[in-house]
Amino acid sequence: AALGLGTWKFVDDAKGTLKDEGNNVLGNYNYSLKDLFVGDMPQTSMAFGVTLTPISGLKIVTLLNYYDNNYSNWSPSSREYDDGETPDRDQVWMAPSYSKLDLHLTYDLPISVAGTNMMVFAHVFNALDAMYVQDAYDNSNYNAHNDDGDHDATSAEVFLGTPRYFNAGLKVSF
Repeated sequence: AALGLGTWKFVDDAKGTLKDEGNNVLGNYNYSLKDLFVGDMPQTSMAFGVTLTPISGLKIVTLLNYYDNNYSNWSPSSREYDDGETPDRDQVWMAPSYSKLDLHLTYDLPISVAGTNMMVFAHVFNALDAMYVQDAYDNSNYNAHNDDGDHDATSAEVFLGTPRYFNAGLKVSF
């Protein structure tokens, strides 16, 4: 089992001055970042795994992962404002929490051919075929439903997680 809890957010706004190689000021910049959550990483994650070995050579592994508080990715430059303007301090969209279950099976075959050892394996990823938003990008210029400057679901470009898939095979060690 594993648990990850975080509260990753900016503690203050940022200001900067751009200068050329002659130390001449080219511009001053203000960014409204205070109390905005860092995007593109779930701030809550849990994993629970169980390994069973019911008979010699057989291993069955189940792994359940849970993710929450996953804020859309965004750039601090999107929060730039000029002196006298009202800074945008709205939180970006948070994707819904999700969980997924993976199953893994390996079996060491009790036979040997020409001194080789063989193992069969199978993996089922996202075994329950959950549909989930794995990542999102705030106010995307490419695939958001609208780009009205709000920080809601319709202004986010979303990337859905991979549906159920599997692989299987034979491993030969010599």
